[in-house]
Amino acid sequence: MIYQHFPHENHKEYLHKRTNKLENLTGDSPIYISDNNIIFFLLTKSGGVKDQLKGTINKYKRHYPKLIAGNVFYNRV
Repeated sequence: MIYQHFPHENHKEYLHKRTNKLENLTGDSPIYISDNNIIFFLLTKSGGVKDQLKGTINKYKRHYPKLIAGNVFYNRV
């Protein structure tokens, strides 16, 4: 998990740039969740763990709809 405050730039552009860089460095796209002030990027080598993280973040986002999440399938779980 990587924790980061948003820099002073467009948040949507920053998320796109940072997730692309992490994917290039690791070979896999990160899962991320943000409250628009801070971001948590989650990476794992295990497909099973990644699926569990997606499900957990998906459930959490349902309770807090203002959160921004990526690489999460909202129609699952």
